[in-house]
Order: sequence, then structure tokens, then C-alpha cells
Amino acid sequence: MAQIETTYRFLNGLQVPRAGWATRGLLMEQRPDLMPPHIEPLIQNEFWTVRQDAEFAVPGFYVVGARAQVLSIADLTAAQMTEFSTIIRAVREIMRSKLGIERVNIYLEEKLKEPHLHIWLVPMWPEIMEQHGIEPRLWEGNVRKYLELFKFEEEDQKILRFNRIMREALLEHSDLRELNFT
Repeated sequence: MAQIETTYRFLNGLQVPRAGWATRGLLMEQRPDLMPPHIEPLIQNEFWTVRQDAEFAVPGFYVVGARAQVLSIADLTAAQMTEFSTIIRAVREIMRSKLGIERVNIYLEEKLKEPHLHIWLVPMWPEIMEQHGIEPRLWEGNVRKYLELFKFEEEDQKILRFNRIMREALLEHSDLRELNFT
């Protein structure tokens, strides 16, 4: 069985010891002063947050997650599940209409250790996949290889630009107005 890493790694190279932090999300919530601006929440309310993925420097790689310690979709109320899917749909719509991201893989996992409800929306940049011969399907096992092709030093400004666009569009999105995002 694979060992759990001893540090949380972030897209800018920051490493924080895991000791004392139940999850990466809790660390980001409780110590925002340590975090790079690239992973600041784009929008959040009492229950949900949307941000750039904390570990991989893929522009437009967004995570929608519960801020509370929710382990599974099965633990959500019907109303919370409706909110979750509404947020995911809005993020995906904006990825296409404002960021030009045509293809996205969406992943949700219920880890055996340290589970926490969040969903990844991973943009599939065709030129990167073609250049490296990658078809990032789950069963082919090369999703991580794809994610690691993006280097923070090269994607830094694009991530920040995408985040500005995404935040503005999410705050204006009509389906999200009643969810009290800031």
C-alpha cells in the first residue's frame, strides 16, 4: 500500500509538513497567509469554495469543494447536492465560454484515508496531450503525467489571469446569486 506523503505540496513549490493538518483544505482554510495567491478562493460561502487546484499548475484546473468536513456526496442533503451541481455546471460553463476550454475531465474520489468532498475540473489542453501522446483517461493511468507537464514558472501569470476571469464570471452568474458567494 502506498505511503501518505509527509508534506503537502503546492503548485509554487511550497511544502508544508502534514503533521497537525487533517487535510490540505483545512490547512488552506486555517493558514491562508502561507498560501500563494494562485489558490485563494475565487468564490466561497459558508459551505462551498471554488479555487485553482493547489498542487498542479494547470491553468483552469478548478476544484469545487465543501468547506465543512463532508466525506461523500452521500452525506449531502438534497439541497446541498443541488447547490454542488449548480456550482460545478457554472464553473464548467465559464471554462468554455470565457476561458476557451473545450474539453474537461471531471473527477471525484472518496479516498480511503483523509476523505474530503471535492471535485476536480481538469482542462484537457489538446496541444499538450498531442505533443506528449497523452490520453488522460482514468483507466490508462497517465492523468498524473499530464498534470505534471505544467510548470508553475511557465503558467504563473496565465493561472492568475484565468482566476480573475473566473471569479468575475462566477460572481455575475445568475444561477449562483442566491448562494451568497463572496
